[in-house]
Amino acid sequence: MRAIARFLRSGWVIGLLGLCLIALLIWNAGPLFAFAGKQPLASEDSRFIAIILVVALWVAYRVFLYVRAKAVSARVVDAILGRVERPTAGEAPQPAAQEVAALEHNLQRAVDVLKRGKGSRLPGRQYIYQLPWYVLIGPPGSGKTTALTSSQLRFLVTNENGQGRELRGVHGTRDCDWFFTDEAVMLDTAGRYVTQDSREDVDRGAWLGFLKLLKTYRKRRPINGVLVCVSLPDIVTQSEAQSQRESQAIRLRIRELHEQLGIHFPIYLLFTKCDLLAGFTEFFDDLGNDERQQVWGTTFATNADLSDVSGLFGREFKLLEQRINERLVTRLDRERDPRRRALIYGFPQQFASVQLAAERFIRDTFEATRYELPAALRGVYFTSGTQTGTPLDRLTAALSSSFGLGRQQLASFSGHGKSYFVSRLLSDVVFREAGLANSDPNEEKRRRWMHRGVLAAAVLVTALVALAWVNSYFKNRKLIDQFTERAAAVAGQVEQVGVADTGMAAALPALDSALQLTGRDAAGDSVVSAVLQVGLDQRPGLESEATARYRALLRDLLLPRLVLRLEERLRSDASVDEVYAALRTYLMLRGDHFDAPAIVDWVQNDFVAHDLDVVSKADREKLVAHVTNLFERGPVRLPLDLDANVVQQARGKLLGMSLADRVYSQIIDNGALWRDVADFRASDKVGNVFNYVFATEQGGAAGAGVDRRFTFNGYMKFRKHIADTSEQLAGETWVVGEGFGATAGDRLDEVRGAVLRRYLEEYKSRWDGFLMALTIVPMGDDLNKAIDVLQILASDDSPLKKLLIAVERETTLSRADDLVDKGSDAAVGALKKLGDTVGSLLQTPAPVTQGLGGGASRHPVDEHFVRLNNLVRAAEGGSPGIDGSLALLTELTG
Repeated sequence: MRAIARFLRSGWVIGLLGLCLIALLIWNAGPLFAFAGKQPLASEDSRFIAIILVVALWVAYRVFLYVRAKAVSARVVDAILGRVERPTAGEAPQPAAQEVAALEHNLQRAVDVLKRGKGSRLPGRQYIYQLPWYVLIGPPGSGKTTALTSSQLRFLVTNENGQGRELRGVHGTRDCDWFFTDEAVMLDTAGRYVTQDSREDVDRGAWLGFLKLLKTYRKRRPINGVLVCVSLPDIVTQSEAQSQRESQAIRLRIRELHEQLGIHFPIYLLFTKCDLLAGFTEFFDDLGNDERQQVWGTTFATNADLSDVSGLFGREFKLLEQRINERLVTRLDRERDPRRRALIYGFPQQFASVQLAAERFIRDTFEATRYELPAALRGVYFTSGTQTGTPLDRLTAALSSSFGLGRQQLASFSGHGKSYFVSRLLSDVVFREAGLANSDPNEEKRRRWMHRGVLAAAVLVTALVALAWVNSYFKNRKLIDQFTERAAAVAGQVEQVGVADTGMAAALPALDSALQLTGRDAAGDSVVSAVLQVGLDQRPGLESEATARYRALLRDLLLPRLVLRLEERLRSDASVDEVYAALRTYLMLRGDHFDAPAIVDWVQNDFVAHDLDVVSKADREKLVAHVTNLFERGPVRLPLDLDANVVQQARGKLLGMSLADRVYSQIIDNGALWRDVADFRASDKVGNVFNYVFATEQGGAAGAGVDRRFTFNGYMKFRKHIADTSEQLAGETWVVGEGFGATAGDRLDEVRGAVLRRYLEEYKSRWDGFLMALTIVPMGDDLNKAIDVLQILASDDSPLKKLLIAVERETTLSRADDLVDKGSDAAVGALKKLGDTVGSLLQTPAPVTQGLGGGASRHPVDEHFVRLNNLVRAAEGGSPGIDGSLALLTELTG
């Protein structure tokens, strides 16, 4: 049962139970946790990952404890071994150093065997530093080692051959033996460390050095107790002077333990070799192994008054004597050997005869004086480790002395006996009271301050969290009130939107207000609150409800108006390009061919085409954002079915629209396609001086330029998408109807050529318009300004030359094919093939790729602007023609 209880109290079991509770908390309460407007544990995957992380952290913590405990134990052992002061070369070792070297040797042997894995493993993964440590002291020959080796404890160290540890109690302890058990570390010191009567300086130096090692490497609690072992026959036979001398030596060693270690610890007095009392072996010979392991002695109460400890022991001794007398009749009745019966009969008197000597020893050793506190004697116990020597018959000796008779010598023991009253004394009494030893006051003071600091930090954090929670509570109350007011305002705005007002802009105020309630800006980004981030944030719930209402408004207010706008375009006299784009978008709303970006592009282009002066740019951007939010989750269920008559009428209008026109419109009107292409701005090419020198027919030059779709980069992008778009629209019979465009796939090459020709015609038209509208800034009668403008135009950094060079780059489209000269052979082949295709589409006499092999370019745009572009092209061995013209201007202004 004790093993089960110890297992249930172990750190692993408690830790696993804690992990299970935390895992249950995360799994069940995780979705309720909100942080910064987010719910990180809402999904099952995130909660599973969180549980895995907690388990990993706990395992890492246990590994850390394992490594730290192992390292601390290793440091303790290594430090003890490293404390030996070795003599320098040529110097004879000091006796004290030799003593410590002997300690090192014994410990090193034990550690080596442990490292080789021949010793038993520690239960609960404990290590040397974590186990309780006990010191055994006593005069030489007092039976300390015998008591340990016969205690039936589970020793962790075996000898080098893997056999059980050798019993060396008969030979005595030379210095200090280290006994590692699964419950404690026993430090068996030499008896001469107590008496110090052979070589006092050597023995005292080794003893004090040993205590310093304990203090240095077990700072908090160097030892958990002291076992004082005294031979019972010795104190009985000693003279009073000898007994006092031995008592004072032990008393002094205990005082030194207190002073050097700085702690108070329990002391256990063991009267050993009780087997040498005549009749002991015969009296207890009937006990089995379990009965011999019980405790024979007395343990004082923790609150007992130890000022008269000898008197306290005397009263307890009478109880022990009474128990022996109660057992006497039973033992006599079971014994048939007359000699043994005589010894059994006399044992109670033999035991009673040692009381006075034991009381005197206890009084001299442990009772307090006026100048010192009493030692913490926990109990007095009688033990026998092995039966060795000749029993002492005090009763017969006294009678023989009184009547002048000769003493009869009792037979000696062989030394191979049984242990009595040792095992449970250590395991059930001594080791169970390992916590009675207090800790070093200085170390405890440091730890108390550390604990106070941790506690103060915890209190501070708790206070801050509580304060934050209180603040969060009031902030959330205020937020809820504000949300309620704003929701009511949105409801009012919705009521103000007239049914007859079918314009999309009419719903904008209500939609903007509803969007703000969702916690997102017009672009749909989350607005993170910097205040409500303490786990009590009500914003997610409010925003979730607001998002649902916002999406309902998008469906009820915006979607019907979008449908009406599309039907309006389909019924209007718009161009076939506009009708096709509107019909395509209109049919997408059914969901079969839904394409959210295409719908948004149509809305954006339609606003630019029809509401540029009616709806501001900011409002247009907001409406486009609302449309984006409307379709961000896919198709939306329409409030009404699409008007089939409107679709049929629109398809009738498209009968005159060729596939090439649809392809052209699809590419040109695709706003997403042109986002990464820049418009041509003359001021960007020339610099700020452009606005000073040039003007347009509208009276200014600030916005002079060409649309991005008709720049060199725009041409590259347009040409790239002709083939794919042609194939796509050729298959879009769902827009124009099954009977229209059914044969479009048979003439895709012609379609592509027509698309490119239309684009290039528009390309030339856009650049012609730009160039024709551009003039020199009007100067009137201001001669100085005229001269200034002409000088700027004729300068080395001429804005006119810069402009013409920029125009030449944009209107020399054959450059697109010349770029292959810098590529690999494979790239050249591919682009030549593309150039041949483009040339055939343009139906020109020479292919567009003629530039790949040299010769004049026959590209239509190049031909159209050849005279203008030749002004900035250098003739072979000469300079550009523009340079001569600028030179004439220089002469005129010079």
